[in-house]
Amino acid sequence: MAEVIAREVFFEVGIDTIEVRSAGIHAFEGSPVSVEANQALRTNGWEFTGKSVLLDYSMASKSKRILCMTQFHKAAVREILDKKGHDTSHVVCLNEDHDVSDPIGCGQPVYEKLLKELESLIRIEINNFMEN
Repeated sequence: MAEVIAREVFFEVGIDTIEVRSAGIHAFEGSPVSVEANQALRTNGWEFTGKSVLLDYSMASKSKRILCMTQFHKAAVREILDKKGHDTSHVVCLNEDHDVSDPIGCGQPVYEKLLKELESLIRIEINNFMEN
């Protein structure tokens, strides 16, 4: 969901030159997006037809900014980069005050709530990006 939201927000502010990708540290490579995530996206007029991607060093090292849902994710991504001596300062949490919960197995209302939370946090991140 975060990838779709970020693309849409960048599009809204007139930026179409930034590549936005989503990847997980424990993703099952090539798996489809969950039915609940797609339903939450469709409810907001968005859709994602891609497949899950496992984050690897190559992708992480080429990224200008990596937004993580949890402190655990942030630490795992930093470890991937740090093993090869790569800078990790571009790896941050969407919300440094609290983790963004994974909705797997929690039902449609939780996915809808997560979409709103992600949209809010991503808008803040993109606004900060544009100001700097």
